[in-house]
Amino acid sequence: MRRELYYAYLKHRSQAQYRNEDYTLTWESWENLWQGTWHLRGKTSRDLVLGRVDWDQGWHDHNVEIMTRREHFDIRKAYNAKRRGL
Repeated sequence: MRRELYYAYLKHRSQAQYRNEDYTLTWESWENLWQGTWHLRGKTSRDLVLGRVDWDQGWHDHNVEIMTRREHFDIRKAYNAKRRGL
């Protein structure tokens, strides 16, 4: 299980770097964030994801939290509307 979690961390970090997003999460902080909730992640609106609270900031300890996919999409939708001036 820990190996799967570490692989997900590496993939997440690489994707953020590809998108040129600031990323300061360490393996230790990533592991602590997911502790006890890793098995609840998934693809439905009620499943959990690691998301940014403020999309103007990068992936930092103070700006991420485990949230439902629905919450994550609502935050992203509000951010995109703000960028478009709506």
